[in-house]
Amino acid sequence: MSRSSSGRRWAAWKSGCSRAGFSLIEVLLVLALLGAVSSAAIWLFIKNSHFYERSDDAIGARENLRATIDLLAAEVRGSSSADFLAAASDSMTIRFDLSRAIVCDSTAPDEVALVVFDTVRAANVPSTFRGTAVSDPYDSLFTFLDGWRLPVTGKGSRPRTACEARGSSVDLPSSRFRAVTGWLGRYGKLPPAGSFVRVYGRLSYRLGTSSFESGLGVWRNGQELASPFAEGSSFSYILEGGAEQSAVPVEALGRIRAVRIRLEATGRSGGTRFQPPVRLPAEHLLFLRN
Repeated sequence: MSRSSSGRRWAAWKSGCSRAGFSLIEVLLVLALLGAVSSAAIWLFIKNSHFYERSDDAIGARENLRATIDLLAAEVRGSSSADFLAAASDSMTIRFDLSRAIVCDSTAPDEVALVVFDTVRAANVPSTFRGTAVSDPYDSLFTFLDGWRLPVTGKGSRPRTACEARGSSVDLPSSRFRAVTGWLGRYGKLPPAGSFVRVYGRLSYRLGTSSFESGLGVWRNGQELASPFAEGSSFSYILEGGAEQSAVPVEALGRIRAVRIRLEATGRSGGTRFQPPVRLPAEHLLFLRN
């Protein structure tokens, strides 16, 4: 091989190597393209994160709102106007039945046998307030004996015998039958057979600052039930005749016929700079039993 031939091949090889590399402009263009793609991917990731976060907020707020209103509706709708102890825009207090019974018959000069047909369990009603309400047969008006707990003198077979003689169901367990005394001193008479007896506690709902979230919480008997809710959530009361008031004085509590609940649930994330917080308002009208 001649020297000139090998020189030409060496020059050609060097020329090919130089053409296989990247210029500075090409490198900068690739970096710019990678930066644009990365920025778009990050923006899409952030947008999707905000979307899922807002969706979770909306779902949580909706479930929170529904569960809270359902519980209030179940507990307040069973009350009558006579059960109200206080009614304000941010709170209300009612007598809440823990058990209900029917008087079977008198078994002693100051004692009656009764059968308990309904009991509320796990009601979370403190024992600091108890009372007994009594209505005579076919009478819808109750006499409320606040602070009086029924003095039970016997359970089981003795009161059961008296109740079964009056036609009470034999399918009920013996623990449902009670002998109760002390009527003359508190009620003034023995309740006749067929009288309705209620044993109740105090149930309070309050809208106050949440201990866990930013905003309001719904408090039930001093324990936070649900949160967060927006400022402006409130209770109002429909009175006999149709007038609506945000608060009712004690002397007019007996005129309450319905309770309007206004709640606005909010998302727990509180929103972002680009998206406002989730706010779900709801209004529910609860008619009281007669």
